[in-house]
Amino acid sequence: MNKEYFLVRFVLIMVAALVLAGCTAPQTTIPPVTTLPSPTPVAQPPAPSWHMIKNGTITIAQDTYHYFGWDLQNGQSVKFEVVTDGAPLDLAILDSKNFNNFQQNNESSEVLKRYIGFTVLQGVFTASYSDAFFFVFDNFNDPGGSYAGRDITVNVTFYSEY
Repeated sequence: MNKEYFLVRFVLIMVAALVLAGCTAPQTTIPPVTTLPSPTPVAQPPAPSWHMIKNGTITIAQDTYHYFGWDLQNGQSVKFEVVTDGAPLDLAILDSKNFNNFQQNNESSEVLKRYIGFTVLQGVFTASYSDAFFFVFDNFNDPGGSYAGRDITVNVTFYSEY
């Protein structure tokens, strides 16, 4: 009987072990955490290289104007820095057609960009089409503009992109 007892007990232990083994969740292994490679930085376009195209001091007499003009290609930019002797000044940027109208005192001149009454000015103009563009410094007493009532001494610097 001892043999049967041990045999029955052995079978019961084995059945219990099999049942328990079947009831437990299967063992899964979690893969180790891997790090992704660092993203490659996106290359930025180079900053524009500027070269000076005009630098100097001009005097704009009362009730006159002075201009600078350049042929620009579509997308080409001109950077400018202007400092007056303290008197207010106006700047209008015109294309060739409107500059010709302006010179003929035609009131139908369309100004692309206008700055009124400045004493210090920094800016960038980018051509949206290819043409000759004119930077007209205006010391007239005209409606909507400033007027110094005297001659104005102006330091100007212009740069163009390479």
